[in-house]
Amino acid sequence: MTSKGKDLYKTFKRSISSSVNEVLSSTSQSTSGSSGAKYGGGSGKTWIHPPDVLLNGRVEYSVKFFGSQEVKEAKGTEVIRDAIHAIQFQNGVKRFESTQSGNKLQKVDIQINVEGVTIVDSKTKMALHRYPLQKISFCADDKQDKRIFSFIAKSESDPLKHECYVFLSDKMAEQITLTVGEAFDLAYKVSNVCIIG
Repeated sequence: MTSKGKDLYKTFKRSISSSVNEVLSSTSQSTSGSSGAKYGGGSGKTWIHPPDVLLNGRVEYSVKFFGSQEVKEAKGTEVIRDAIHAIQFQNGVKRFESTQSGNKLQKVDIQINVEGVTIVDSKTKMALHRYPLQKISFCADDKQDKRIFSFIAKSESDPLKHECYVFLSDKMAEQITLTVGEAFDLAYKVSNVCIIG
């Protein structure tokens, strides 16, 4: 992994550390994962999925796509918060301008593994966006609204720009953030094994 890749990994790791610590403290009191199992990594973290799933398969979450917004910075909770407010404003304007009431958010599946994050339309099963992990610079769940998960990635059309993608989940945002963090951790370990071995 290049030094830029290691820096990106360290930045991302810091961005999810508060989520990891909160979940670890609650998990140590009760094993309330999807299967009740906890998986330890060499980094001292306890993850929610067996490593094999993210290495050889994927973890998928059904969510609603809230929107995306170009952002000026590649990381930060303030950057995400500003993007969410801009998307909320845009969605409010669209609803106001629309003659139909009840515009529904698009249902999508977020597929996560060590190669990246893929956004798939739930109905058509067509991939809408694919982001290799090295293009994702920040990921967070909203601590006030447990439904909101978002990440910042390099724009698909212009690698000098960044976009923030925001999703509404069924109170699974923290788990999605941890899954992305686990994918980063495993990808980093695999790349180190390839470099050393």
